[in-house]
Amino acid sequence: VNSAAVPHFTQEPIVVRKGNTQVRFAGVPTFQAGNFNFVDYIGADIADILQAWQALSYDIRTEKVGLVEDYKRDCYLCVYTPDFQLVRRYIMHGCWVSQLSEGEFSEDNNDKRMIQAQITYDWAEIDRSESL
Repeated sequence: VNSAAVPHFTQEPIVVRKGNTQVRFAGVPTFQAGNFNFVDYIGADIADILQAWQALSYDIRTEKVGLVEDYKRDCYLCVYTPDFQLVRRYIMHGCWVSQLSEGEFSEDNNDKRMIQAQITYDWAEIDRSESL
């Protein structure tokens, strides 16, 4: 993974009138899909893995939508120090690939080929277990 979106949510307030004033209460949280950028190294099969995961939710050949239990997964986003010590771990529940964009092939470009995947998830939390 070259870059990753940090899981977060927003809450729209619920506004209730009380006499001539308004009171706001916390509404339902919405977790936004995040963009994850992967480096497609030769032999790593990153593109094939992501395409296979996406095909579990919708198969373009058969035009069938997959079953939730086949394509949704819990994923872990781990944050490490430069000396590879784990400092934070997010657990993202109900993840699936909702969009996939592959970088161009170019003979003129010596850069690595990038793949961007939009990962949609139901909700996320910071793992606060003692193992960190």
